[in-house]
Amino acid sequence: MSRSPIDLNATAHTGLKPFAWRGITGLVPPDWDISAVSGTPSAGYIGLDDDLARRLEVKWAKARKRGQMGPGEMLTQYIKAMRKNLEKGQTLEVERNANVIGFDSLPDDREAISYQWEHEDGQGLGLVWYCSTCGQVLIAQIQGSRSGFNLRTASNVLTSLKCHPTSAAQFWAVFDFGFACPLSFVLQRHKLQSGLLSFEFAHGSDRLYVERLGMAETILEHTDPTLWVPKVHWKKLRRRRMRFLETDTGSHLGWAIEGEKWRLLYLLPSPVSDWIRRVLKKDWIAGYMWVCPEANRLFIVRAEGPHSTEVASAVAESIECHTEQDGG
Repeated sequence: MSRSPIDLNATAHTGLKPFAWRGITGLVPPDWDISAVSGTPSAGYIGLDDDLARRLEVKWAKARKRGQMGPGEMLTQYIKAMRKNLEKGQTLEVERNANVIGFDSLPDDREAISYQWEHEDGQGLGLVWYCSTCGQVLIAQIQGSRSGFNLRTASNVLTSLKCHPTSAAQFWAVFDFGFACPLSFVLQRHKLQSGLLSFEFAHGSDRLYVERLGMAETILEHTDPTLWVPKVHWKKLRRRRMRFLETDTGSHLGWAIEGEKWRLLYLLPSPVSDWIRRVLKKDWIAGYMWVCPEANRLFIVRAEGPHSTEVASAVAESIECHTEQDGG
């Protein structure tokens, strides 16, 4: 499959790797990953951890039209909330307009203020901004110990953050897995597990499912992939008829998926049943499945609905299934 719009090899060039969630994108150190997400496209939260603690927090919300607070006022409210959550006896020192390297290079559509805080257990560096392009307010901060805080890394992460897509595609990147889907598709459900990353999107009568599974060699050791998919996904795939056609994905073993939701009408003889399939576009199913030996992972992209073929093809082509670190 072709290279992702998100360069998963960025670590080799910048020392940072991409993350992307609900239109919020940025670059973080290689050992940071998304560990907590909540909310909706209009208001939400992302937390990224390393092996020890929470390192980056991002909160966003649509700005109110009337009586809208500026970034300075929002920061005042945020500091009050931070002080309220301090343990007894702790004090919080806050500096506004703190030194964030690269602050002057932030986009012109942002009205932003920087801040830095310290208390007995650690310190943090953050940005608060209002974006006139997407109408969102965002608070992002890096936190760590007082002795091991790296100003340059924290600044690079904060200034890399973007609060809205700049194309017709929305990028998603978590646990070294990135892909792009049409901007109109809204996330419905997700699973972020060590052996399974699963995303389900919807737009009108179209549905999109994107999955990455680990330990592909073990999973497929005794089971043909074309049998394994309906066996494992039987709850999702009931009343679906799918055909797996071997396809060329370069060095990967792969299949194109085609089919339709099952109806009694499809039992009619041809050419009547074929005509029904062509007419009932909402029943269409298309997708791709492939095994990546370099990463030892299985990838599945499945779309349902009138635009299933175009959507599945575009999403599959956006996935870079292994990085240079995986050996490819």
